Amino acid sequence: MKTPKFKNTFGIIKLISQMAIIITAVLIINQLIRKSFVSKTWGNFNVHIKTKYIKEKGDEFNTYFIGSSTIYRHLMLSVFDEEIDPDLEVRSFNLGTGRFAPPETYIYYEYLINEEDLNIDYVIIELRDIFKILDENLHTARASYWYTPSAYLFAIKSLMSSKSFESSDEKSHKIKNHTISFAENVFNFGLIKSYVRALQKEYELNERKVKSIIGEFDDGFKGYYVEDLKKGKNEYYKRDPARLQKKLNQMEMKYNKYDRKSFDCNLVHLYEINRLIELSEEKGIHLIFFLNPKIAVKQYEEYIPLMQQIDDEHKIELADCRFYPELYSLEYAYDNNHLNIDGARIITKLAAKKFNEIVRNKKY
Repeated sequence: MKTPKFKNTFGIIKLISQMAIIITAVLIINQLIRKSFVSKTWGNFNVHIKTKYIKEKGDEFNTYFIGSSTIYRHLMLSVFDEEIDPDLEVRSFNLGTGRFAPPETYIYYEYLINEEDLNIDYVIIELRDIFKILDENLHTARASYWYTPSAYLFAIKSLMSSKSFESSDEKSHKIKNHTISFAENVFNFGLIKSYVRALQKEYELNERKVKSIIGEFDDGFKGYYVEDLKKGKNEYYKRDPARLQKKLNQMEMKYNKYDRKSFDCNLVHLYEINRLIELSEEKGIHLIFFLNPKIAVKQYEEYIPLMQQIDDEHKIELADCRFYPELYSLEYAYDNNHLNIDGARIITKLAAKKFNEIVRNKKY
């Protein structure tokens, strides 16, 4: 005769086993749903529309820029192509959009280079901090649709290895929000509702709306025009030029600091960068990482040392205000973190010059 204690233990083990089976079944079904019915880009609307556009164009493009608003608003690729050596036959497109950063950009890149109907020779990815999931963006598709177990591990390990001057509370908060988003992705929380909403939004698209995403030059770029500023941002900076001058001074101090001494970089992020470079080379793609000017100054504590460790053939750096002071000037500012349309033309030409040098040196 079994004792009550034995029955209790057996009952608990049986319950745990049943729960494990149910959870495993749910996870398998969730993954099958995602792989069978859900597109890889559905949760990032601008990138989703841009990806459909380049697929429809076939071989029209062979070079792509991926990144946040400082790619979307800064790189005018119709100008870029004109500045590239003709023998390289570069035809580029801007796949940038707001708050598009690692790990999402890296996941998207791997998806992009595995698409058989795209011809890809060069890809330029913006070097940015790990995507910060704000509290107000939690429980949204934008914060979780892209997650994979490997992306979660990279995000958490990279945040823990970060060299930026953040408090332990700030890092813990970032890790918590990433963990919540990953869990919601794994269990498909809100997936059906969000996906149906995304399909409805796409269904309601008209030519004018698509054009607003693709941009007036059909290159994926959408610039900031000073004359169109309804919120008076440019006027604000004209009244307070000290704000931009402060940022210029801070950037100069950063670069002077890193010139005097080499600093340890985020090895987790560097490993991921090198992995992507190796993967690209296997596919015959030249991958380049791009460091923009005007992003938040504290981020450069992380990314100047990291940029120093990337091979010269795989990086374009235009953030150093000692060499590119015009990119921090009031004349070309839209706001504290973005250039206006005139500044976009300047940075695009500078990027093209750097690109020519890199590809020419590698080619010959």
